[in-house]
Amino acid sequence: MSILSDPSTPGPHPDTLTHSSHSSRTLPNFIWALLQRYWNSKQVRKELDFAHSCPRALQKLTHTFPPTPACHSTMAPSTSSTPTPTQTQTPTPVSAPCIVTTLAGNGLSSVAAGVGTSASLGTVYSSALDLAGQRYFYSISAFRILLYDIPSQAVTFFAGTGGAGSVDGIGTAALIHQSYGMAFGSGALYFSEFSQYKIRRIGMSDANVTTIAGGGGIGSVNGVGTLAKFASLRGVALDAPGTSLLIVRAAMP
Repeated sequence: MSILSDPSTPGPHPDTLTHSSHSSRTLPNFIWALLQRYWNSKQVRKELDFAHSCPRALQKLTHTFPPTPACHSTMAPSTSSTPTPTQTQTPTPVSAPCIVTTLAGNGLSSVAAGVGTSASLGTVYSSALDLAGQRYFYSISAFRILLYDIPSQAVTFFAGTGGAGSVDGIGTAALIHQSYGMAFGSGALYFSEFSQYKIRRIGMSDANVTTIAGGGGIGSVNGVGTLAKFASLRGVALDAPGTSLLIVRAAMP
C-alpha cells in the first residue's frame, strides 16, 4: 500500500508486470482487483481516478484494456478506438440529412393557378398560415393573394383582380397593392400595404376585403381606424388572444 500513500515511490517496470498465471513476478493484488472491478462493473471514472494515484498502474491500464465494442445506435463512435484515462468514448451525434422539397411553384415570374409545381407564383412578398392548414401569400407579380391548400397542393386566386390598386371588395374583385406583412387570427387574414399606408382585413367567411386602419396618406398619427396614419408599413402580427394587431413599420424619411 506504500504506492498509494506515496505515488513517487519507484515500482517495478511496466514490462515486468504480468499476471500471476504467467510469471512469479505478479502485479500487486490491489491492481488486479482494480482491473477486475473495471471489467465487471464498467465504473470507468471511479477506477481511472483511482489509477491516477499510481503512475505504473495507470500505464498498465492504458495498454491492457481492449477496444470498446462498436456503437450500435444511430450515433457515430469516437475516432479513438482505445480509451485513455483522461478520455472516454463519447458517441458523436449523426445529423439526419436535410431534404428540401418544392411544394408549389415552378420558378416562373408569371402567376397562374395550378397544383403543386404546375402553378406559377411570381415574386412572393408575404405569407400566413391559417388554423385549417392553408397557406396564404401575396404575389407582387400579379397584385394578388394566392391560396395554397396544403393537403391537395392546389394553388388558387383568393383575393385581388391582378391589377395594381387599393380598393375594397369581395375576393378577386378587390384591388391589393404591395403587401409586405400578413397574419391570420380571429377568423380573418390581416395584411399591410406598404405604399398605401393601410392595414386591411379579409374575412374568411365571405372573403370580404376591407380597410380597417390608415389610408389617409403617409404620416405617423394616432387615431381610430382609418383616421390613423402610417408610414412604410412592413410586418403585422396578432397577439396570443387575437385581440390586438401589432404593426411593424419603417422609419419615417
